[in-house]
Amino acid sequence: MSTTPTASRSRRFSDRSGAVSRRPTRRGNDRGYVMVITALFVTSMLAVAALVVDLGGFYVEASKIQRATDAAALGGVVWLPNVPKATAEAKKIASENGYTDGVNATITVKRVGLYQLSVAIKAEGKLYFGRSFTDDVKIGRSGEAQFTLPVPLGSSTSAAGMGDYTFPNNIAKHN
Repeated sequence: MSTTPTASRSRRFSDRSGAVSRRPTRRGNDRGYVMVITALFVTSMLAVAALVVDLGGFYVEASKIQRATDAAALGGVVWLPNVPKATAEAKKIASENGYTDGVNATITVKRVGLYQLSVAIKAEGKLYFGRSFTDDVKIGRSGEAQFTLPVPLGSSTSAAGMGDYTFPNNIAKHN
């Protein structure tokens, strides 16, 4: 059995029909492509993880702002129609919840109806990984509250249909 060197780097293969095809062997240096693909994949996965962390932080901060906004609206609406007192009370409650007007947030209080108050809070969003792309992220939420005046129930004489009532000391009193 003799072997003759071939000039081509490909081998001859035949299929069932007898036709001869050439399957090329590895040419050149293909080493290192796995490292490049892995580096691209890891970099993209880190970018997605950083985005998820920042969006999660935005969600938590937006929830805190919404709770503070709702509390401020509910606390201020009971002072209507006295708008200055309602505004001061809403801003005080927002400050107690961590958002002070002019310091770390912008608080807008508006009277919407006779007994309706709207409060909007805008505050800085905290960035963890996005600082390299942007510096300023504002998160804002708003809330409205309506105060319903109490409805008087029962009789103005407080009789409530009881008729005559005898107190324990046997003094009859008509209600």
